[in-house]
Amino acid sequence: MPQLTNDLLFQAASASSHSRPRTGEKPAKYLARLTHLHLNGKGLTGIAIAPGTLLALNTLYLYDNEITSLDGLGSLAMLRHLYMQNNLISNINVGELASMSRLKKLYLNNNCLPSLAPLAPLVGLVELHANAQRLPPGQAFDVAPEVLESMRSLRVLALANNGLQTTDGLAGCKSLETVDLAKNGLDSLAAVAPLLNASPLKELDLRGNQISDSRQHLDAIIVSCPTINNLNGRELTQSERPYLQQLMRLGKRRMEM
Repeated sequence: MPQLTNDLLFQAASASSHSRPRTGEKPAKYLARLTHLHLNGKGLTGIAIAPGTLLALNTLYLYDNEITSLDGLGSLAMLRHLYMQNNLISNINVGELASMSRLKKLYLNNNCLPSLAPLAPLVGLVELHANAQRLPPGQAFDVAPEVLESMRSLRVLALANNGLQTTDGLAGCKSLETVDLAKNGLDSLAAVAPLLNASPLKELDLRGNQISDSRQHLDAIIVSCPTINNLNGRELTQSERPYLQQLMRLGKRRMEM
């Protein structure tokens, strides 16, 4: 893999960062005060940041590479946002994640992770994006319910296109507000009920699931989850829920979950 020397980091940072090196500033000093770093699309297959190199870094862009392991970032104690979508990540160094306790947003879309279990140390996450994990045929994606339940600050969760057939694994998520479950195998109200009953959802995307083929099922979701204001990318009108509730009272809609 390309060696991440200070010179390479300095070159990448000074070419893409809004914070330019000051006149005569040495690479080490410049890197130590850097808050954002773009290393996306560099052909990286791995990454290792030396301790003491990027002391102030809070946002790191590593998307569109060929990285196979989330490793080598343990020294980035100030990191808050990490973008690693469109890589080949199938392995995570759990020990290093323990030192990244400030991480709030993690983007892992379009990688090869079989499970969310290695993310257990990241209990402070507010957003987790893990759509479309590329797994071998027949291998199921593991949402690791006990790990998601421990992320008590998690507000945004994206698990689209992961072959999910139920939301049982999300039943312990009590704080979710925005959830993307598009292009999964959710085919009934019973399949989404655990999530609806657990979280104060505001936005839910079920497009590409069989359940979204039924207008009656979508109406039932709107009635049963009073906090939802956006379903399948559509903002609900103020009168929509009261209208559906009235139909239910009149027996013109069956809303059983």
